[in-house]
Amino acid sequence: MRTVLIVDDNDSVRAALERALRQAGYVPMCAQDASEAAAAYRKYRIDACLIDYDLPDINGAQLMASLQRMRPGVPMSLITGNPSEDAIYEACRAGASAYFKKPLDLDRLKRWLTKASAPRSSVRRLRFILRWRWKRRIVRKK
Repeated sequence: MRTVLIVDDNDSVRAALERALRQAGYVPMCAQDASEAAAAYRKYRIDACLIDYDLPDINGAQLMASLQRMRPGVPMSLITGNPSEDAIYEACRAGASAYFKKPLDLDRLKRWLTKASAPRSSVRRLRFILRWRWKRRIVRKK
């Protein structure tokens, strides 16, 4: 099961996303602000993040940058009700690989989650194979 962190200060958006992702087979974790999100990100293995741009304490792009510094490579997406070019640009620079306008298209969101998690596992598998072959090569030479 893949764990998705949902960060949004709107209770109804969080509840709707949590319900939809649970039905799709994901394990949703919810946070209403950046401090809750950072605590959950540190404590649990998060596979993807959906982050609202307009949070009460900092904006979503700043939170993305902070989370990427903690654990780089986790797919992140911006959720916003009023997408401005500046917000999208800032989020992309912070590590967002997609953005979704509210109200969310759940089918598009599920497709993004599927694609966002696939390459990461392939890269992990490739690294494991290369390390195994490299170790095997060193052992044979000795």
